Amino acid sequence: MLFQSVFFAPLLSLLAQGVAGTPTLHDHSLAHHKRATCTPKSAGSASTDDVPTIVAALKQCGNGGVIVFPKDTTYMIRTKLSLAGCTNCEIQLDGRLKLSDDYTFWNNSRTQIDVRGINGLKFHSPAGTGEIDGNGQAAWDRFGSVGDLKRPVMFAVEGSTDVEVNGFLMKNAQNVFVDIGSNSERVKFLNMDLTAISKSSYPPKNTDGFDIGASKYTTLSNIFIQNEDDCVAFKAGCDQVTITDITCQGSHGLSVGSLGKTNTDTVTNVYVRNATMKGATKAAGIKIYPGGPDHGTAVVRNVTWDGVIVDNCGAAFEFDACYNEDESYCEQHPSTAQVSEIYVKNFSGKTSTKYAPTTGHNSGPMEVFLGIISIFSKQFSVLSQPIREHGLTKTPPPREARADEVIFPPETDFDGFMISLAYRNLGHITKFRVSQTPRIKRNRPAVSCSTCRARKQKCDRQQPCGPCQKRGVQNSCHLEPTSRPPAASLASRVDSRVQDELRQMQSLLQSLLSQPNQDQVATSCENLAAGVDRIRQAINYKAVMAPQVDQPPDIVFGSLAKATLEDVLAVLPSRQDSDNIVLTYLNARHIAVPFIHIHQFRRQYEAFWNNPGSANLLWASILFSVLAVGAIMPDGRGNHHQSSAFISMSARCLISGQYSTATEFSVEALAMHLHARCFHQEDRDINLSQLHALTVRIAQQRCYHVDGGDYLQALTPFQVEMRRRIWYYLQYYDVLLSLEHGLPPLIHEDTYCVGHPTNVTDDEFDEETKVIFASPVTEANAALPCVYMSRLLPILRNIIRHALGFKTCNYKGALFLKSQLEAWYRSIPLCLRVHSIKDTCLTNTTFTALQRILFQLIYNTGIALIYRPFLNIMSLENRYCETALDMSRKNALRSIEVYIEVDQEMQRGGRLYNDPQVKANLPINDFFITMIMAPLEFFGCPNLPQSQKGYIIHTLETAAQLWPTRSCVSSYALESSRLLQVILADIHSSTSIEHPIYPNISDSSQESALLQNFGTYGPRGDDACEFDNFPWNTTTMSDWVYAHFHIRRHATDET
Repeated sequence: MLFQSVFFAPLLSLLAQGVAGTPTLHDHSLAHHKRATCTPKSAGSASTDDVPTIVAALKQCGNGGVIVFPKDTTYMIRTKLSLAGCTNCEIQLDGRLKLSDDYTFWNNSRTQIDVRGINGLKFHSPAGTGEIDGNGQAAWDRFGSVGDLKRPVMFAVEGSTDVEVNGFLMKNAQNVFVDIGSNSERVKFLNMDLTAISKSSYPPKNTDGFDIGASKYTTLSNIFIQNEDDCVAFKAGCDQVTITDITCQGSHGLSVGSLGKTNTDTVTNVYVRNATMKGATKAAGIKIYPGGPDHGTAVVRNVTWDGVIVDNCGAAFEFDACYNEDESYCEQHPSTAQVSEIYVKNFSGKTSTKYAPTTGHNSGPMEVFLGIISIFSKQFSVLSQPIREHGLTKTPPPREARADEVIFPPETDFDGFMISLAYRNLGHITKFRVSQTPRIKRNRPAVSCSTCRARKQKCDRQQPCGPCQKRGVQNSCHLEPTSRPPAASLASRVDSRVQDELRQMQSLLQSLLSQPNQDQVATSCENLAAGVDRIRQAINYKAVMAPQVDQPPDIVFGSLAKATLEDVLAVLPSRQDSDNIVLTYLNARHIAVPFIHIHQFRRQYEAFWNNPGSANLLWASILFSVLAVGAIMPDGRGNHHQSSAFISMSARCLISGQYSTATEFSVEALAMHLHARCFHQEDRDINLSQLHALTVRIAQQRCYHVDGGDYLQALTPFQVEMRRRIWYYLQYYDVLLSLEHGLPPLIHEDTYCVGHPTNVTDDEFDEETKVIFASPVTEANAALPCVYMSRLLPILRNIIRHALGFKTCNYKGALFLKSQLEAWYRSIPLCLRVHSIKDTCLTNTTFTALQRILFQLIYNTGIALIYRPFLNIMSLENRYCETALDMSRKNALRSIEVYIEVDQEMQRGGRLYNDPQVKANLPINDFFITMIMAPLEFFGCPNLPQSQKGYIIHTLETAAQLWPTRSCVSSYALESSRLLQVILADIHSSTSIEHPIYPNISDSSQESALLQNFGTYGPRGDDACEFDNFPWNTTTMSDWVYAHFHIRRHATDET
């Protein structure tokens, strides 16, 4: 098993900032050299087009330069302005871009300012005076009076990445202000004002603020919009949209859609927080076309409106699944849209009288959760109209509901209230909640089907009922039976009946005993009564001792009892012992995980001891995991039994803390528990791969896979940094588990947008830090190796997928992967390049030396995996196979040379002798050596170069003599020894060189001595040292196919 020891902790110390492999607009390297600056010259005339001079400036300074539009200067835009040629460039707009009002010309153009195919653009106003004037009054008047005008989008972002627009005014667009689409990514609009105000009787129609189409990771923050259409429209193809602090006035709201007009349209992962909606037709909503031959369908998933202030809007929330069609059409062709995970919560304020009377309840913020539904309706509105006067709430008189509307009477309690709509085929029910505190209600039996209840008609309670059959809507007739309390189990009924019979028997016996002159009968009855008592006692004892199953088994931890505060305090050691164990853990940087900040943890630890009763049980789980690791540290004093007890209590605290609900500390507690489990691989009750997969999923539910700087802007720099560290830890685990089991990684590059953690130690930042600065890379420290390991992980994932062979491998693809790996290797700073241990400066720590060796082995592992698929050709006559084998040989030899020095320095008198950090790192190094050597097993070493043959054989024999001495500590040292013996056997069978005798660890006293020398962590089974019992070619092996081929041939040769 790969995780029999704490091999990975040195790689998890700390991390570096930025998005992996992707240069962003904010690359600080641009600040270290002077950038080219161009200032286009304005003609100063309304009749002269300034676009040619702007385009010339873009050509000159567009590649990494700055284009400046100075303050108090107006540029006329009379033709389409394309920003093509801008790459990592900056546009400073302190002046004004004024578009011409020639709607006849613009009628033939789809856009006016075109941001197309651009990678890296910062378009902002440093002075805050910038302005883009759409000059749309003439177009509005023409459209309002004639209606035959095609009007362009004022500002379109298409097929571009890393675009930031910040800090200026856009006004009076002819049509849509901003359109984002064509698979753009990472587009931000910050601190913007968009206004369309007409000076005539014709309103500025169709002036959507933002139309967000096919794109990912779009961010809008601190936006003000005044217009006459959608404030923000989430169109088909948008994904991962974040909107915070937006104010919309006079708009049509924050709307999903319209969707499903002709095709299958999808909108996913939209998050809106802190919105103020003034005078809108609706604050928020969803618009979907119905089904039928004229329309398509839609998929809407994971959309949240959170914290919306409703100020005189027509409706708070509106769902329309019959968009732009009449009711008769929708009855014939209901929508087939799939709408799921729609969250509408924390709405407050008041609506207008448009949909009076009151249809909501004003006792507090209303949370609306729409489950997965398949629904058609003309219109569904969630309306709330409290009218406050002198502290009282008045409600207009009720009116009759329209056919397309649901109206709740005043004071309707939405808590747990289930609704269904007339004419609607509801696949599921929509639930409304006013408060989060559930109330227990009497379960009233249903007396009519859902359709008859909605129409308030009498129902005969058949399936389907008569009224539904007459109306032809029998498919929508549902009569759900009232749930009843579960009946008592058969066993409990039997026990109760036995008790009754015993009572009757005892009563009978007592009556017999009370009769005179029956001495013999009395004696028999007394004996019988005693027997009855014994039976009753046995039954009562069984009832007392029976296990109380009050919860189903946990999917990961099984039937573990929940932990209480008394349990926690009972297992917790004394304060002095706890301090010593925690201090041991925190001081061991080669074992401590990076996502537990030392100083924050110490403060939490002190608070726990001051008031244990107030501690979060998930944090208590973290504490017990820390204690479990600290108690078993390989320093000669490890207490394995005590550590196991801490592990068990950590799991119980996880269950009691309800880790599966993805609450605070859920991810950290699971990850730390996973880390601690690596010290207890002899306990096979928990599958680490499954535990890791669960942790990844809960981390995604907590949005750890999204960069805090882009998605969760309310987080502090400290919180963002710690979340990045967690995500890196999970990625690293993912790669190691994939390598161990021969499985594809769970995490992929297109499923997260998290930057690397920063190269900074815990002493250099804390919870109050406003800006986190990365340390220089010129000096080796605990953080630096993790910076470069984080950059390597995406490359390793691609190499693993290549080695697994899910797609046909070609040599060109292998060379591309190799070039990526070599580029990473060349980027490693000199202080992390591998050196001879003897030549390493005495001031360098063992940790640094081991990190250098580990980097070299990981690089060599990547090379081995790149060439691994070409060995399947199984023919040395194939040039690809021959090249792959030659590269694998050289790669393995280099790795063995490096590792031989490690083994020699571990002997008495060496620099690594009896060093606990070496003990912690040995298993992972052994694992990588095995991965590197594995390809040689397929062919051995035929056709060795004569000039190097003697040296190669000597190197392999040296390793074969050293590694078996550690085989009882590391199963991978055992596997490597086996591989070396197979390879050397091939060499000796084809030469006259005498076959040496290699050591075999079979004596129990020798094994005990080795275990004492190398530490007590990660013990293996009794058969670990017998080669014949080693489990070759199993699902837990590091090598994946054809391992049995060469072993069979070798066995045949020997016989």
